[in-house]
Amino acid sequence: MDKYKGISEKTLKNGTKAIYVRFKYLGKIYPVKNFTKLFGCTSKSQAYEKLKEVRISLSKGIDPFNTQGNKLNDYFYKRLDSKNRSGEWKENTINQYRDFYEKHIKKPIGHLKLDKIKYEHLEKILDEIIHTKGSYRNRVSRILSPLFQESIKRGEIINNPCDFIDFVEVKEKEKLSKRVFDDRLTIARTLYKAFKEHKARYSIHKDEINVFFLMVLLTGHRYGEILQLKRENCYLEENLIISPEEITKTKKEYEFPLPKECREWIATKSKKELLFPNINYDSVYYQFQNILKTTNLKIRENKKFSPHDLRSIMLNVMRKDCKIDTLLADYCLEHKIPSTLKHYIDFDYDDKKKAFKKYWKKIRN
Repeated sequence: MDKYKGISEKTLKNGTKAIYVRFKYLGKIYPVKNFTKLFGCTSKSQAYEKLKEVRISLSKGIDPFNTQGNKLNDYFYKRLDSKNRSGEWKENTINQYRDFYEKHIKKPIGHLKLDKIKYEHLEKILDEIIHTKGSYRNRVSRILSPLFQESIKRGEIINNPCDFIDFVEVKEKEKLSKRVFDDRLTIARTLYKAFKEHKARYSIHKDEINVFFLMVLLTGHRYGEILQLKRENCYLEENLIISPEEITKTKKEYEFPLPKECREWIATKSKKELLFPNINYDSVYYQFQNILKTTNLKIRENKKFSPHDLRSIMLNVMRKDCKIDTLLADYCLEHKIPSTLKHYIDFDYDDKKKAFKKYWKKIRN
């Protein structure tokens, strides 16, 4: 009996070869299918193995010949939309994942069906970002692995290629004093001057990049959250910014004073407009490094200084140089008060304003 019954190889007019399959399943005779075009089969043996998968899919009520809406792009954007509508992911997470996907994943494999994506495809993507931090390499798996897992549940594929990606353990960051020779007050004053004087490389970032980094330095707030602030969150008359719970890491509303250096920029924005619409989250680190190069700060060999360190700088300048209570400095960063103290400590917004005023005076000098 012919093992490959119903499977034939034909040479097309353009000289290429194609594998055609005609088969019967549960009494239904299916029309001839081009398995080369549908599944990339280049031999009868490949088509024979693929036919086994086709029968399994049919047994589960899945149409294996559906060519619409089953590319990686479709699954990714559908999941992104679902997480957005359910509120499970914050806007910042959605933007990070979308930007990363479109920058590193979409072009090489977004057009492929999940059963066509192999570890070799992912390996090429990982090689392209080998120079980046470990968390970026882990993000490839965090984005793609759930999509493959769902596909396995649907019976479309058997293996998850992300299972072969080694998880990169991200080491705990060293304290800033172990990475930069200068003391924190010197760093803060140097960066304050550098942020004010920086000349943006592109005209679209003129003034915007300066005000953005000044706000990060002067408020100590997470730059991912600052990027999501809108004009409607700012109250110029009250010198107040309110970060809505939808964008904060702790899912609680924050209030903090508005630095005078940012007022003029904010005043130009319309009510619903983002304060910094032209700054991409993933570009912040590189923009920061470019500004660092214009300063005389002494960074130790093979050590990194990131914009997130500006939070640590503010806390320690407040604590050490402004003589502000450590718990109050923590409160200015919106850190949670330890559970044993939260019922006794009662800071208010006036306490926060006074602390920021001392901090600003110290680094503006």
